[in-house]
Amino acid sequence: MSVTVETAIDPATGEHFRCVFDAKTCLPVEPIQRFLNYCRKRGLATNTVETYAYRLVDYWRWLEYKALRWNAVGLDELADFVNWYLLGGDVAVIHESFRERVSKRSPKTVNQAMTAIQGLYEFHAAEGRINDLSSLLTAGASGAASCGASSRAGQSGVSKSSSKNPRSSLVA
Repeated sequence: MSVTVETAIDPATGEHFRCVFDAKTCLPVEPIQRFLNYCRKRGLATNTVETYAYRLVDYWRWLEYKALRWNAVGLDELADFVNWYLLGGDVAVIHESFRERVSKRSPKTVNQAMTAIQGLYEFHAAEGRINDLSSLLTAGASGAASCGASSRAGQSGVSKSSSKNPRSSLVA
């Protein structure tokens, strides 16, 4: 499945917005599109929702490349994604001191991707489409923060949420 970001028009309002489609079936990628629709309804800035769309497409392509299901990803896989995303593909293990020099994406871009991914999983957990995040995101990796993403709260990858309503902690 190859995914793309396309512009759609809301027939009721005439508003332009981004949709993520499976290029083979021409259907929306449901988990991503439900999340993006939720972000729009929350009133997030158009640029924020668009950025989320593009970052989630990158994540979806990585999932396809690794033959992983989006709803069966743990912290080890997220750490692998962050490393892959930061370095622009699979590379041999390198020493941490070289990471910044060979990075293909900025830490800001990686943080944007992790914020979108975190929001995607929190949204679907709150909606009951995936099990509780604590069972989905099994312990194992030290987390995305150790792989180059920011360690600021809410932007360091997907975290276990103790909140009854994880949507309330979604970072805009």
